[in-house]
Amino acid sequence: MDCREARRRLELLVLDGLPAAEADAVEDHLRACPPCRMAARQLRGLVAGIRRQGRRPVPTARFDCTVRSAVAAEIDAGRRRGRVRWVAAAVGAAAAVLVGIGAWHLAGPGPPA
Repeated sequence: MDCREARRRLELLVLDGLPAAEADAVEDHLRACPPCRMAARQLRGLVAGIRRQGRRPVPTARFDCTVRSAVAAEIDAGRRRGRVRWVAAAVGAAAAVLVGIGAWHLAGPGPPA
């Protein structure tokens, strides 16, 4: 296993989410690779710190306001995109009608003789 593969599996290893065979392979790599071993140690420390807190973070009022504003902006942007699509479709249909009328006039019988 190379460093890239080990680092991809590191989070699951620390959270005990890897099957035994994969966990053993990552642990083998960690024993042989000091940089990956250091990354694993830091990640284990982070997870341990979170677990020690034992509580979930509570979002602040500012966070709630920011999320609500972002959602409202996305809804408004979606509505505007919907209008643009409708106008584009109408313009396309009008152009097709005009081309059809022009073609009909060109292909029609000439002036009376």
